[in-house]
Amino acid sequence: MFDLLREMTREYDDVPLIANIAAPSIDTEPWIKTAKIAEERGADLIEINSASPCSGAQLQEVLPAEYAGWGTMIGCEPGLLRPIVEAVVKAVKVPVGVKLTPEAGYPGILRAIHACNEGGARFVDMFHTTVAIAPPDIDNGGKGPYLMTDGWNPIGMMLGEWNSYQCFKGAALTSLHFPQLDIFSGGGITRSDQIVQAVMFGAGAVEVMSGIMFHGNSFIKKSLAFLREYMEKHGYETINDLRGIGVQYVKTPEEVFEKTRHLHRKMKAETDPAKCNGCGICTDTICPASYMQGGVSKVDLDKCNGCGICVLICPEEARKLVFLE
Repeated sequence: MFDLLREMTREYDDVPLIANIAAPSIDTEPWIKTAKIAEERGADLIEINSASPCSGAQLQEVLPAEYAGWGTMIGCEPGLLRPIVEAVVKAVKVPVGVKLTPEAGYPGILRAIHACNEGGARFVDMFHTTVAIAPPDIDNGGKGPYLMTDGWNPIGMMLGEWNSYQCFKGAALTSLHFPQLDIFSGGGITRSDQIVQAVMFGAGAVEVMSGIMFHGNSFIKKSLAFLREYMEKHGYETINDLRGIGVQYVKTPEEVFEKTRHLHRKMKAETDPAKCNGCGICTDTICPASYMQGGVSKVDLDKCNGCGICVLICPEEARKLVFLE
């Protein structure tokens, strides 16, 4: 990586380079040494990778007793993360940030971000890929699907569009609670519109490795073209005009309930008979309000509580929620 970094700084001097560093250790010295070399080779920013390979077996023998039982990712433990961040920040002159892991969960991720902020980080990157297990092969005795492992099913990092919701959560929570930190969003960004969504939650930079993996290097140019067209259509002159505009609508469940509890009973489902094909999916669920009449689904308004499940499951988009006076 260091040799490649040196070559890249010579060839692409007009492109900011972020060096993602990892040291499978809870001691600060390996992190400091790695960060200094990356800075010397021309890195414009240092990104501490707190997820991989800083977990499980790599750390098992050096973890404090309270963490050693199941292993841990450094990014899940503020007590391990903050000293590393502080040490690297003091050791280099370039800005330092941290790539976090969604495995910290909620509200654990807020504790991790707090540790980064207290340690002097300039930015946080959400997220590293999610830990998951592939489904077993139901026609092969429950073995894993991977040919090279001969049936073994590893606990490993997985990526895809479904990871984007983790990315949005991290950006929004950081914007809400740590507005002083710059936000890099990544993980599961496989569509150009998701770049806009991440920016609306406060991202100042968006990483699109998933998009490149699934759609090729052309994803970058296509996304830039999409952004230009989108901004012109909606009248945005710069990215800053839309950065963070979605954060104001992010509320806790308690806040949402307090706002909507008086309106809930006034919201009812309604069927558009021109769209309904009579499939009956909405009547074959737990909903007590849906019924069929003359080949078209109907709604018993006295039984409907406006939950919206029928709107989600209708394949023809024949259901919608409306307010009744």
